[in-house]
Amino acid sequence: MTEAQKHPLQRVIESRIAIIDGATGTTIRNYGMKEADIRGERFKDAKKDLLNNGDLFTLTRPELIGDIHRRFLEAGADILETNTFGATTIAQSEFFVDDPREHGGRKDPEFYQKIIDDKFLGDLSWEINEKSAQHGREWADRVGNDTGRQRFVAGAMGPLTVSLSKSNSMSTAGSSPTTQPSCPGSTRTNFGALYSSTQPSSKRTLI
Repeated sequence: MTEAQKHPLQRVIESRIAIIDGATGTTIRNYGMKEADIRGERFKDAKKDLLNNGDLFTLTRPELIGDIHRRFLEAGADILETNTFGATTIAQSEFFVDDPREHGGRKDPEFYQKIIDDKFLGDLSWEINEKSAQHGREWADRVGNDTGRQRFVAGAMGPLTVSLSKSNSMSTAGSSPTTQPSCPGSTRTNFGALYSSTQPSSKRTLI
């Protein structure tokens, strides 16, 4: 491969240490947001508390996430992560679906399969990932153009909020494992929306 054929990020990595941004979730806490701030008009009637759902700020307070991106970039970050650490259907279900254990039920594999198949959660997961990729690209380009140094965007995929099990058996009523075959279903929209942002029709949002 010639030097001209190399991706710009590869050239950066070969010449020096590339710097990635810091933790978005903990940075959000420094802004003193309240429950009403994250709900906005769209989620004002949500039944559960949403304040710890940092990914949702991408939709309700995009200017806040943009300011965090700007600060990390101006501090010298080469790579921005999308605000999608918990943007899977399973992670989002913690904020939008009643916990069956509060009514004597269980979070068993059947419960999680319903979560994975839920249209609202699937659409929400996709939207958060897609919008977050767009916001990251916007700020990477803006600061990159202002400083004359190209910046990059990486899709963030955090862990699920449950443990994994190879079996469907449940040892206790309060346990909440999901089976390994179910995991790709939960991360599919997360990955799919981020991956679609790398395609030519989307103007290559990531990287």
